[in-house]
Amino acid sequence: MGYGPPTMRVFVTGATGFVGVHAVATLRARGHEVVCLVRDAGKRRRLFGDSAPTSVVGDLDDRAALARGVAGADAVVHLAGLVAARSRGAASCAIF
Repeated sequence: MGYGPPTMRVFVTGATGFVGVHAVATLRARGHEVVCLVRDAGKRRRLFGDSAPTSVVGDLDDRAALARGVAGADAVVHLAGLVAARSRGAASCAIF
């Protein structure tokens, strides 16, 4: 039987950004399992090195990647943002 706060599986978007890197480090330091949505697996490796968290390659427009990322997650930390929409319809949120 464990003591202390329960650990969670947390899906993080924007994990390779300035805030995201710190959020991932804090979550992992507290014992949580982190799954990151990343557009570039190479950048993830450069930022986190050998201790890189589990990742799902994709972006905010990729419904399948988002579905894989949230599968089994207890929480979502959404730090990614669209800086430009490809079209008026692309600016809408993905609905599962």
